[in-house]
Amino acid sequence: MDTAGVQVPPELSAFCRPGTRSLRPAGAPPTALEAGDSVPAQDVYREKLVYLGQPVRCVVRRHEEWAALWSAITRGVTLAPPVPPVDFGTRMVLVAGMGPHPSTGYGIGITGVRRTENGIIATVLRYTPGLCPVGMGITEPLHAVGIPREETSVEFVERISYGPDCLE
Repeated sequence: MDTAGVQVPPELSAFCRPGTRSLRPAGAPPTALEAGDSVPAQDVYREKLVYLGQPVRCVVRRHEEWAALWSAITRGVTLAPPVPPVDFGTRMVLVAGMGPHPSTGYGIGITGVRRTENGIIATVLRYTPGLCPVGMGITEPLHAVGIPREETSVEFVERISYGPDCLE
């Protein structure tokens, strides 16, 4: 999915940007720019169907931002769950949303966070079903992790994993 023309909703644009496409294979070793100390990341939220309508990468450092993003994520849910709690005095949230896809079998995850001399690098793994049979229905995967709060830049490094060739 090319995101060149994607616009982040105005209420999210201060801390979210469009997601991007990467053709780097999932098993490729980290580049020199990605080397650094591992940062502990804990799952805050993971879901196969959210309602943003587009791929996004977000760095959330304030409760007000988290509440606005949560409202956008759950806007299609009749009885939306409460906003997952985060102590923004000591933590921040990194979010990777894949955008809508026409079938099951798609997913996204923040698989690693590292501190480098230039800031924080978050590795995002997007996976596809390949040529395997999948179910019908829209999916829009999203993953959010909490990490220790830092006032440094965050870069999302994209990797992609293609599913197996199930037609052989």
